[in-house]
Amino acid sequence: MDSPIDRGLTATEAYTLLGDTQVCVRFLRQKSTETLRSIAWACVLIAGTTGVVLALWSAGYRLPPLWAILVLGTIAAFAEWQGVAVSDRTTMSWSFVPLVFAAIVFGPLGGLTIGAISNIWDFRESRLKWAVYTPIRGLTAAAAGAAAWAFNPHPSGLGQYLLVCLLASLGDLGAEAILSVLPRSFAA
Repeated sequence: MDSPIDRGLTATEAYTLLGDTQVCVRFLRQKSTETLRSIAWACVLIAGTTGVVLALWSAGYRLPPLWAILVLGTIAAFAEWQGVAVSDRTTMSWSFVPLVFAAIVFGPLGGLTIGAISNIWDFRESRLKWAVYTPIRGLTAAAAGAAAWAFNPHPSGLGQYLLVCLLASLGDLGAEAILSVLPRSFAA
């Protein structure tokens, strides 16, 4: 055999799993401790969101129709993109309204899906912030749906709707408070 064994192969030597691992290690070594914590928190949130989706699916919750996901997701994404000035230095999105609506109407899994979609195109600041806030938005909407549907999954009458809206809003805000404070409690 006069020809080398790798004759005709087009992959370079750098295209190996070990080479990719070394690139990742070099990338992580260049990051600050704060950035590494944020990356870890994003991984925890993404894994937790995946777990919540699987738990909700196994509990019998289902996704709303595709048209509802697209319409409410687009409205919520637009609401997330457009901020309302609270003060000179602070703005808030009004995506809370379509997310609580979706959570009440479609339950925790529908709320989670539309919550995640609401943040999916928001790359304004950084990919890492997006990777943190997208699962948070989905989990808070799921908490709103869980709070509403635990009380009454199909309200009838104005009084029940108002109570379910209040419970969903409290569930959303409570989950947001917990998920916003939780990473700070683990900081050194």
